[in-house]
Amino acid sequence: MKKLILAVALPAVLLASCGNKTENVDTEQVAALNERLEMAQDSKDSLIFLMSDIYSGVEEINVQEGLLYNLRGTDNVNKKQEIIENLARIKAELQAKQQRLDEMTARFNSANDKTGQLAKEVARLKTLISEKEARITELQAQLTNAQEQINTLNTEVSTTREALTQETQAKEQAQAETKQAQAETEAAVNDANKVYFAIGTSSELKNHGIVEKKFLGKTKVMQGNFEMSYFQTADRRTLSVIPCHNKKVKILTNQPKDSYEIVENADGTKSIKITNPTRFWSLSDFLVIRVG
Repeated sequence: MKKLILAVALPAVLLASCGNKTENVDTEQVAALNERLEMAQDSKDSLIFLMSDIYSGVEEINVQEGLLYNLRGTDNVNKKQEIIENLARIKAELQAKQQRLDEMTARFNSANDKTGQLAKEVARLKTLISEKEARITELQAQLTNAQEQINTLNTEVSTTREALTQETQAKEQAQAETKQAQAETEAAVNDANKVYFAIGTSSELKNHGIVEKKFLGKTKVMQGNFEMSYFQTADRRTLSVIPCHNKKVKILTNQPKDSYEIVENADGTKSIKITNPTRFWSLSDFLVIRVG
């Protein structure tokens, strides 16, 4: 609309000033002047549009800064990286727009801005751009420093986790070795305290090679090959009574007589009661009992 008013008004003013000398007006000069006015208005409009675009970029900086404050106290690395990239992009765009602003204001004749208001706005905008560029640099430094701290913490956590894993593995290995040693020790102790006893009639003991009748009726106990499977096993620490389930009981091996007693049960059968286990098994781990 301004272009139209300028284009219409200017010829009218020129004609009025000349009165009856309109035939002497140089129409080509009028057209050229009108074109220069239109170009000046176009330049002013373009400059204002550019300034508006710059203000939008400044507002985007504020938005990104708000997002950054919302992320404080978190470790959202991807979002922080996105903000870093956005700030770098905005900074580059502002620098390019400032260069265009400098070029346009240099071409724009100050005479076209009669009040100087546009020039003042351009100057204020340049100051604002400088301030925002400095703020972007500050935010980028904060983000970079924060990322470095996060990387350091991640490294420390990783190192601590690795050390903890190694410590746990070493502890588990030590526990396993201790448990195995204890089991082996317990097995060795149990084996050392293992005793064997066999109960049977004369014929049963003889059939299994445990006793052998010798000349003049002497009995030889466990002198040759005998069946080990015929013997029962027990722990000398817990074995105190051996039920024989028979009324006639005799120990054929050389257990000390003062280390045991042959006692009678309620049903008339007899059992061997070990009164001194250490002495009872001191001469041999084998016990042969004949019944019947």
